[in-house]
Amino acid sequence: MQFYALHDYDKELQRKGCFPISQSDAGDLNKNGYGIFFTPNNFNGSRLEKNLCKLKMWYVDLDGGNKNHMENILSDFSLEPTMLIETRNGYHAYWKCEANLFENNMVDNYIEVLGGLVKNFGGDQNAMGTNRVLRVPNFYHCKDPRNKFLIKEVYSCNSVYTVDQMKKALPDSIFTNELIEDKRRAKFFTQVPQDDFWQKVFDLDCFQYLPVLSNTPECNGEVFRIERVGSKGKIFVDGEIVSSCWIDTDGKIGSHGKGGPSLANWLAWYGNDWSTIASCLKRLIPGLSESIKLGNSFDW
Repeated sequence: MQFYALHDYDKELQRKGCFPISQSDAGDLNKNGYGIFFTPNNFNGSRLEKNLCKLKMWYVDLDGGNKNHMENILSDFSLEPTMLIETRNGYHAYWKCEANLFENNMVDNYIEVLGGLVKNFGGDQNAMGTNRVLRVPNFYHCKDPRNKFLIKEVYSCNSVYTVDQMKKALPDSIFTNELIEDKRRAKFFTQVPQDDFWQKVFDLDCFQYLPVLSNTPECNGEVFRIERVGSKGKIFVDGEIVSSCWIDTDGKIGSHGKGGPSLANWLAWYGNDWSTIASCLKRLIPGLSESIKLGNSFDW
């Protein structure tokens, strides 16, 4: 298991971002005010989607509220969590995934269930994605250095669940268009920092802004045109319709080849790195250049 550290209260040290550490260094770092975290899934290298190598746990972060209420809603759920961790403000509940979920190309299914758990339990939507970090038990939460809280494992068991079991345990009403949007957002933010700039990029209407990328070196000088068909759109590249891509009813790019859902993903398909993508979008779209954070915890 890979551990990470992020300082709990020193703003200057927090600018370094969340960085990987050895387990042997975790105790000393925790004594010096660092929170100790781990990823529920495995990565070869930094926590980017391209480095994901194993899906291990679904999870939900219940944060801020009555702990008795949290315990009740978890106990009412038909599938017992594989592990329950108590935090200062709530609980982290984990459900172990069936084997080979990643190997069977079921990342989208994983994220769909993850979003369903957040909706069902009212969990923290910012703590959702394949690469999120959560606190490790037996280390202190140090945001209030005079009143530290020990993160505790409440219990653990050997339960393992399939995608079908998880979906059947969640209400049908959970899996709506709103969840699809959450799933897209979660997947997008496994690739980029979750800050105001990339939030703006994700929210751009591709009907309006995909043609703006025409004739740019980042897209090999190709020209893009959208033809509306009802509430959706056909994409033309250099005058030829592209059957593998389209604009959906939410103004996002649908793609069979990882060209969507956002303009950033479209640019990435052309082989641009994320720093180049950010510079391109800032250059072409007014209002995006106000803020951008290139965090050290991501590969640029």
